[in-house]
Amino acid sequence: MSNCAIVGITWGDEGKGRMVDLLSKDFDIVCRYQGGNNAGHTVVNDFGEFKLNLLPSGICRENVINILGNGTVIDLEHLFGEVNKLRERGIKIDASNFRISNRAIVCMPYHREQDVYEEEFRDSQIRCEFHRFVKEELVTYYFQPIVSAKTGEIEAYEALMRSELPILKSPDVVMKIAREEGALREIERMTLFHATQEFKELKEKNLIKGDALLFVNSIASQHMDREDEEEFARRFKDLAKQIVIEITEEESLDYHALQHKKNASAFSGVFALDDYGSGYSNEKSLLDLAPGYIKVDLSIIRDIDTDPDKQQIVENIVAYAHKRDMKIVAEGLETPEEINKVLELGVDLLQGFYIAKPHPVPTSISPIALKTISQFYT
Repeated sequence: MSNCAIVGITWGDEGKGRMVDLLSKDFDIVCRYQGGNNAGHTVVNDFGEFKLNLLPSGICRENVINILGNGTVIDLEHLFGEVNKLRERGIKIDASNFRISNRAIVCMPYHREQDVYEEEFRDSQIRCEFHRFVKEELVTYYFQPIVSAKTGEIEAYEALMRSELPILKSPDVVMKIAREEGALREIERMTLFHATQEFKELKEKNLIKGDALLFVNSIASQHMDREDEEEFARRFKDLAKQIVIEITEEESLDYHALQHKKNASAFSGVFALDDYGSGYSNEKSLLDLAPGYIKVDLSIIRDIDTDPDKQQIVENIVAYAHKRDMKIVAEGLETPEEINKVLELGVDLLQGFYIAKPHPVPTSISPIALKTISQFYT
């Protein structure tokens, strides 16, 4: 029989290992060419059930030579332990059926210690930069248009956080560390002040649609203190009616924080529930918040044109919202097919890369997206 290569792809380690075990009876050599003991698969034979991490799946076959090849990372301590366990259960493993390439990568105990040290060092660096990020407020905001599902005209912009520090580029990392460091309140304040200030400057320079709403992300468990609320109201009183507080899904809704936001004179009192269908953005949050806008999470919008279950979810939430004068925003739109389907389902507003990408100065709406919307109604 000719050579055969097995690649995991969608099978995963278990499927790949079992296929090798099944086919190895017809081959002279089984060679593992990459990976380490972080992988794992199960082999069942006359000797019993075996959990293999490093050894090739053909190790239980007679007259088959098993090789750990050039690309394999070999943790010697783990390898010896695995070999000894198989030998204790009657599996022959010696130079006649098991070999290691002299170019395989050997992982020594000090390598693991070095990995731990480097990971701890990087974590320390990130946390140090995070505190600098908060102290110096090294943040900027990109604005992504939200458009009418009927006309394609801009009705709002969402302000999206961007760190000015290369090591903290991901907003998810910023939020994770803020949670661990007890700094969510600082992120809440920084977001509200900076996003609104940048929006105000864009409006004064006529770089955005002046009467559009501003969706500002707000942490569900946090609120500004009274002094900050008064300062915010003083600085942005002319924008109060344009601000929509978008409650994010990372934290559970805190009633005390919610009441603060509802009663704050600096805001319009209009809320949006972000990423509905993920995290804490569920039916309970919907009932507690009674938002003016429900933003359906992109995990539901993605490929909605081919998924009847997702279509049913959106159809249900549209029916619920419209009876209560709430508007539905479809987030994360990336294809014309997705747009056509959410338009068919009756959503009110559209947002996503297919419409327009976030930028410090918002770009115009994609002509292709506008054409897609227009053609739906003709």
